[in-house]
Amino acid sequence: MPVLPSTACGKKLKDKRAPRKSLAPALTCMPALLATTSVAALLLATPAPAGQAIMGQTVASVTNPAGHSTTSIVITGSTVTGVVTNAGTITPGKVGVNGSVTGLAVINSSVGGGVLNSGTITATGAQNAFAILVAGALSGGLVNSGTIIANANDGLARGIEVLVGSGGIANVGSITVSSAKSEAIGIFVVTQSGAISNTGSIAVSANTLGTGIF
Repeated sequence: MPVLPSTACGKKLKDKRAPRKSLAPALTCMPALLATTSVAALLLATPAPAGQAIMGQTVASVTNPAGHSTTSIVITGSTVTGVVTNAGTITPGKVGVNGSVTGLAVINSSVGGGVLNSGTITATGAQNAFAILVAGALSGGLVNSGTIIANANDGLARGIEVLVGSGGIANVGSITVSSAKSEAIGIFVVTQSGAISNTGSIAVSANTLGTGIF
């Protein structure tokens, strides 16, 4: 399915990636995500404390519920069999290697049920800023129906970055990324077996490269 145009600095941008196979409609991945986790599990999930870190564990799901705020969710060396969900607020992110800041990060981990954001995720960093970073194995897709913001000063700004994923990526909410001195990309994907679609909004402000989907 061809990537829908995104907006950068008020101008339409042309996507340079090759067209992907259809995932029709984009929202079909959202029910699949929700189906893997019961409503009861989402409602009864323990709220994420400030700066929740999951390390070396196997868990059924990770949830930051509606009405709850946390500084970050970082999953490292772990297995999440179900869904990683944010329905609340994540801000301003966690400072990691080289000063990079991430709001929701999956590092050297696997997520079997996908990632779903219906809340607000903000990452603000002096260097790189990643609102959602998946540097692991993601199955089940990723859906944003909420708000994603990434603001960087000297480094890269990414709304969503996925290194390896399957099941598609769909933005039906809003993504805003900005970098004062470097590049800013709304959705950045290295390897993705599903389609990438944008029926929401992507706003980009960058000093060098600025694009909605790359």
